[in-house]
Amino acid sequence: MILAMVKRLAGMIGLAVAMPAVFLLYVPLRGNLWHWIHGDHVTYRQWTIRIPDGFYVKQGNKGMFLWKLTFGYPLWRGPYVMVGFSELPYVFDSAADYNKFAAGSELAAATEGYRPIGATDVQAGKNQAHCLEYTLPNNQSRHFVQCAVEHTTLLIGYRGDAMYIPAVQSVLASLSQAP
Repeated sequence: MILAMVKRLAGMIGLAVAMPAVFLLYVPLRGNLWHWIHGDHVTYRQWTIRIPDGFYVKQGNKGMFLWKLTFGYPLWRGPYVMVGFSELPYVFDSAADYNKFAAGSELAAATEGYRPIGATDVQAGKNQAHCLEYTLPNNQSRHFVQCAVEHTTLLIGYRGDAMYIPAVQSVLASLSQAP
């Protein structure tokens, strides 16, 4: 009888250890599973978007999101990235709309405690994307970037670690109009 109780207790302890481990392993493998099921590209509105290795896609109320989470999330905060694709209510023309875009980006960043660190232009398919970059004063590895793509309504928002910014820039460069 005591042996049966010890075996049952060992089984319960094993289950209590295994379940969180499975969940913690699922998080970093989710991107690979997503690619295995869906492939390497998605279509958002009229855009074909290449999804980098390890990232996965979720559809939200206001747009599409690319995610990459690392082992241990959400129990502890390792490097992560979330890239949102949404629409501006107007076709962006930097000559006429840049100040409005910059003011909106600044407000969104400041609301979450980010401070400006720079602006850059990157290639977004055949167009230019005008990007504003912010960081948290108390954690400078965390960045917030917003990009408006010239002559389109496409708005891209990035939150996450600076180490993933090159991957996001390659996503922008690979944008193409869907057939």
